[in-house]
Amino acid sequence: LENASLTACQEEVPKWSFTAKRARIRLDHRANVYNALFRIRNIPVLYLPYASLSISKKDRSSGFLLPSSGSSNIKGRTLHMAYYQTLGRSADLLVRTDIFSKRGIGLGFDFRAKPNENSRIAFGSFLVFDRLFGDKGENQGGSSFYADAVQYFKNGFMAVADVNITSSFTFRQVFAENVLTAISPEERSIFYLHKNWRSLSFNALFGEQSSFIGDQVVKVRRLPSIEISQRSTRIADSFPAYFSFGAALEGVRRNESTGNEVNLKTPSIVQRADFSPRITFPLKSFGGFTLTPAVELRSTFYSDSIDPVKRQVTGANLFRNYVDLNLDLRAPALARI
Repeated sequence: LENASLTACQEEVPKWSFTAKRARIRLDHRANVYNALFRIRNIPVLYLPYASLSISKKDRSSGFLLPSSGSSNIKGRTLHMAYYQTLGRSADLLVRTDIFSKRGIGLGFDFRAKPNENSRIAFGSFLVFDRLFGDKGENQGGSSFYADAVQYFKNGFMAVADVNITSSFTFRQVFAENVLTAISPEERSIFYLHKNWRSLSFNALFGEQSSFIGDQVVKVRRLPSIEISQRSTRIADSFPAYFSFGAALEGVRRNESTGNEVNLKTPSIVQRADFSPRITFPLKSFGGFTLTPAVELRSTFYSDSIDPVKRQVTGANLFRNYVDLNLDLRAPALARI
């Protein structure tokens, strides 16, 4: 073709297009354009002496991505390069490398897949070899790993993974890809299995959360945790009261440290059992006012406790029991349309 215009847009003025003095097209394969102008809304924005465009019916193709570059006061000039590999119609893999002129080299990968219409899985890792270039100083290199997955099963169960782990908070502050990740004082890793049936809910949880407060690190682990709860359900048609409850049986662990010094450390598994039944009594409204009282009894058992004076963990059992009375008073509601 001579004096050709190529676009995939159907509008009269296409969102994007290529205009070229000469183009060679192989149907359902590629379009090669020579002395082309890339246009947005028919406005030329980039000149290309040569470009090759895929017009295959395949949605995706493997290959090297365009490299990008940037600059940073801490990391110097950066160069990002990546290779993208398709793995069938519903999975892909991205392998990437980052070169920091003042620091070192970073290597990473990202994997994505969709097992079915409602499920997904994504995980990846990033590793930095620090102080290979530039001035000598503290080695702030390290590694990070993430996972984000949701899987729906035919029997009604749903499994979820939400993992975010870094080797150190310093590494995250220096090499994080966005500001929110760099300054966030928390990391968490959660795996849980969930199912609802009738008015009941079931959860099985395995998780750990780390909080960074200055140079102090607080880690709380729940391994495992089994929870069963019931939404408010009317006790009987003749008795206007609603019953709900929550129950949990789990093993917990807490670790507080400052640098290499351990300030507080519980046993690997502290047994915890919790039960909280609740009864709600909706009363009849009077003059537009509605009063709804609710009474909740809660009892929690811990196999270990903390001595508040010595701030040490002891093997003494701890029971926590209390009653919660809630009164919900609502005034008349006025509305006009």
